[in-house]
Amino acid sequence: MTRGRILAEKVMLRAKELVRAERPDLEAIANDNSAKGLGRSGATVLQRYERRFRTLEELLAERMSLETDYPLAPEDEGHWYGDLLESIMLILHDQKARILRELEEDGRRVGISRSLTETANEQFNQTSYIYLKKAEIMKADREHRKKIPPSSPTQSIVLNINHSQIAGLNVGGVVGTIQASVSDLQTLGAEKLAEALKALAEAIAAEGSFDANAKRASLEFVSGIGEELAKPEGDRRPSVLRAMGAGLFGLIQHVDKLHSGYELLKAAARANGLELP
Repeated sequence: MTRGRILAEKVMLRAKELVRAERPDLEAIANDNSAKGLGRSGATVLQRYERRFRTLEELLAERMSLETDYPLAPEDEGHWYGDLLESIMLILHDQKARILRELEEDGRRVGISRSLTETANEQFNQTSYIYLKKAEIMKADREHRKKIPPSSPTQSIVLNINHSQIAGLNVGGVVGTIQASVSDLQTLGAEKLAEALKALAEAIAAEGSFDANAKRASLEFVSGIGEELAKPEGDRRPSVLRAMGAGLFGLIQHVDKLHSGYELLKAAARANGLELP
């Protein structure tokens, strides 16, 4: 069975369910209006018509939703649009015939003119135009998407600090926090900021002129800075960020490589509307 036929069968089954679901609603409309003395009024006919017309709209919406949700196989590319148009027109044809027939029956019972049928025909024409236009837009959208080159997947930025660099420092949790901040910044789209934070942390861990205390303290400052940077804008604490930045700078300012890394972090932060001292 082709994709178009599968979707057509789904819609036919759904149509039966929706038409069956109309019955209690139509009876309720008639009973409510009868209780008000309006059982043979034009208002009753109109309300029953509107309830049936809702079935048509639900079916058309269902068919469009199926077209979006049901995957296309390669062999479907050439005729999905024709299948969709055919399905829309079939729904309109079948439901219009049924709804107008039942509208006329309701009208005869209360003796109203055919003016309501003329109004209904206008509504059918408008609905037909809307859904055919939606199908046309869907076709244009799919054709446009084919022209867009696939984007390369974002590569995760991984902190490269090996065990020998931090052995005996008891900063495993601190390094994990820095990695989490780097990942969060990347997810937020701040790749350059994530890269600068990562590079500074790696440079500190690898710095041979630093003793254990200096490395530990510097990485703790980087961890705290990273956590603040990765927070939502409303949750950041600028005073805390500046204090930690000042503390880190005081430790690394005399090491050229680390000083340069900190300046890169400052520049990346500033590009994201953040300030470090």
